[in-house]
Amino acid sequence: MLVALDNESAIYAFPGLLLTGLPLIQIQAGGKVPHFPPIRLPGILVFSNELFRGYQKSYNIPPQFMCLSSGRVDFNYFGLDSSLKKVKRLFQGKGHKILTISRLIHKKIPSIINLFDQIQLVGDSEIIQLVIIGGGEAQRILEGKVAELRQYIHPDSTITFAGAFRVTPDMLKQADLVVGQGRTVIEAIASGIPAAVSGENGYYGLISQENFLDLWETNFTGRSLPTNSTLEVDLIGLQRLIQDNFNDLYIMAKDCFDVGNGVEAIISLQKKYYQYIQVLPLEDGHI
Repeated sequence: MLVALDNESAIYAFPGLLLTGLPLIQIQAGGKVPHFPPIRLPGILVFSNELFRGYQKSYNIPPQFMCLSSGRVDFNYFGLDSSLKKVKRLFQGKGHKILTISRLIHKKIPSIINLFDQIQLVGDSEIIQLVIIGGGEAQRILEGKVAELRQYIHPDSTITFAGAFRVTPDMLKQADLVVGQGRTVIEAIASGIPAAVSGENGYYGLISQENFLDLWETNFTGRSLPTNSTLEVDLIGLQRLIQDNFNDLYIMAKDCFDVGNGVEAIISLQKKYYQYIQVLPLEDGHI
């Protein structure tokens, strides 16, 4: 089996498909429909309803060529107890500990600035420690925004750019709240930490049982959804979320996003592929 993690990888894998006849599974992450279609063959794994419908509408990809599955997070790994391990400390001092993880590229600037705007609205009424993990060409711009923000926030609040590295469950579990999009917020929930969505259209708010399916529609970007809350309100409601229904939210997320579902989806796509090529002319076992 050949597995391509994006459109460009699928193009490079296509000669291998022609030479070997192996099934090509195309994994299409994200929610928004990209500018280029996938290769028109069965075996397309998509992560959101938005993408599933969008490929049909924009590129006329038959629905039977696709499988909708969000199974891509190993909940067992993120749920491991790390209390006995030596971990990298992300936060120092007091205050609400907020972690955000993102590529610091130009198209991500609005999402992060929308979070900064929420911190400004909290002002000096709360101490906030924000740690930003990620790197990219937009970091200088964001550092400038932070310099402007400092005059509006509590003098003990901190905003730290920690650099780019792979985030582990140990790091996620140090936060009171993880703010991000897509896989980031699901990994936070898998680690037992509340998560909120901040996207290009604004700060959406805490993920809960009530809004889980709406956010899943667009791969937890908050795209096209009205603002649900503010950071100030969410910080007040964190303890209530943990006490009342976080376990139910965890179970819902695991049922949808655990990696086991993704494995099952790939196996089903492999079968679809072989069923499809049986009607094509073959020569020496190859297409």
